[in-house]
Amino acid sequence: MKIQFPLIVLLFCYSINLIHAQTYEGKFLDANYDESKIPEYALPDILKSFDGKQIKTIGDWEKTRKPEIIHFFEQNIYGEVPTPFSPIEKSFEIM
Repeated sequence: MKIQFPLIVLLFCYSINLIHAQTYEGKFLDANYDESKIPEYALPDILKSFDGKQIKTIGDWEKTRKPEIIHFFEQNIYGEVPTPFSPIEKSFEIM
């Protein structure tokens, strides 16, 4: 089996790059290990909608706040779930 010269050079350069990435001293310069440097943060009120309306009943939660939070997570964290072309049929068997 004959290995071509450019392949060997490519593998050598790649391995040198990996070694350099592992030993780079400046990779932790921006890390924060001091909790006193963390800015103050208060979690938003879960029972207040984004437009400021107070959620007082289960119906308010199910109609207003829950869909609002789900939409917020879709847009900012998880991404939107694609809608299937045909409805998903659920089936199961009890054994």
